[in-house]
Amino acid sequence: MNSLEKWGWNASLAADFAANCSNEWIPARVLVEYRELYDVWTELGELKARISGRMRYMQTDTSEAPTVGDWVALEPRTDEGTGTIHRLSPRETALVRKEAGERTRAQVLAANVNTAFLLTSPNQDFNERRMERFLSLVYESGATPVLLVNKADLTEELDAWLLRASEGAPGVPVHGISALQGDGIAELEPYLQAGQTIVLLGSSGVGKSTLTNRLVGDQLLDTGGIREDDARGRHTTSHRQMVQLPSGALLID
Repeated sequence: MNSLEKWGWNASLAADFAANCSNEWIPARVLVEYRELYDVWTELGELKARISGRMRYMQTDTSEAPTVGDWVALEPRTDEGTGTIHRLSPRETALVRKEAGERTRAQVLAANVNTAFLLTSPNQDFNERRMERFLSLVYESGATPVLLVNKADLTEELDAWLLRASEGAPGVPVHGISALQGDGIAELEPYLQAGQTIVLLGSSGVGKSTLTNRLVGDQLLDTGGIREDDARGRHTTSHRQMVQLPSGALLID
């Protein structure tokens, strides 16, 4: 398996790239999205990138801008460790959130995702309507949802919470885990295959960063506690990023 395939590259993407891209461009996958700046992975290694002026001019909607998980065509400048993004490859899946305003805008949260882990917890954070919204988002994207009841170590009634989650998400796999303690993490192994892309979804403080650190095996992301008055969390990540897990799976948090 070459380095691109380890990051999710496949025959369909390769065929599109060969048919539509310049010989001076190379495939790259977006790892981190900052404001008008991206970290991308290429066969040459990790580079910093910006989109070309022409590509920016041709965009008619914010959903056409690259986001974490996207594959793009990059003109590399290896001597500078940078590159210019000229084209967005077709997305196989896309998690799209619609933002209301004077006109509805679409924001792509993550692209080319295989599985979405929807995190909730056995406390005041558990909310069936929020769960339904996340499930709708995932189903519309084309990805597969998996529901995780995190912080299982905080309750003595886990089975009751799992039943409640199952009733609110019929047909969706449900697992009780403790990202902090490591309980139930082994049950997630079937989803964490090499080259597969997983995204974490859930409200602040539900344990997404803690789960990322558990799966990576390192204190990669800062974690924060929850407020005692409503069991809601504090934001601990400022942007989405993709990391490669020891199993070879790719995780977006």
